[in-house]
Amino acid sequence: MIVEAAYMKEIRTRASLHFRGWPVGPEYLRLAAAGAKNGRAWTEFKLWSADWYLRTLVILHERSGELTRLVGEEIALDGYLAAVSSAFDSATYGLIQAIEEARNVPQAQRTPQHQISWTTATNLAASPPAAVLNCMTAVAAALLGWNAPQPSGWLAQARRLRNRSTHMDTIARLHFVPHQPSKLKVPGLGDVDPIPYLSGLLPQIRTLTSSILADADTINP
Repeated sequence: MIVEAAYMKEIRTRASLHFRGWPVGPEYLRLAAAGAKNGRAWTEFKLWSADWYLRTLVILHERSGELTRLVGEEIALDGYLAAVSSAFDSATYGLIQAIEEARNVPQAQRTPQHQISWTTATNLAASPPAAVLNCMTAVAAALLGWNAPQPSGWLAQARRLRNRSTHMDTIARLHFVPHQPSKLKVPGLGDVDPIPYLSGLLPQIRTLTSSILADADTINP
């Protein structure tokens, strides 16, 4: 009977996956203020995307009190972590664009896509004429230990978790005895409750990207 009850619960859960309409509009440019530049519109899209995936995860979690390995949950987890991570990448590119625009760098000499990184951005800012980056301390703290086995910066940890979902079959999750909720195994942080952890990432990445783009707008107003 226990096995049958668990099976029926899974069937009901699977049948309820189609609960949200897919967002279609507006155009992503409208997510930022009119005339916004320095990569702000695409960064805002990434943040909007992360928010949509997070709200989806919250709804899924509320239905059963946990996250298992249903396709819909995996889609939302993978999409959320990718959006959080790429929001930083988008803001980084916006900063690079701002510096090169302000210096009138010819298009043919601008940073190619495969070289876009935070290191590239900071090296570019440090080259004459040097640009002051007020976001440096916050970014350094967020990325602390990014190349270590156990990163300590919150963004480094989230990006490591994103990398697992990118390179492997699923996000590392711990399952305990029956009727206990699952945990996310976050590199450098340990075993955490998924929804509080994931919910905490969004305001952090919003603040960080806002800081980066504020510097970009100062450099290239």
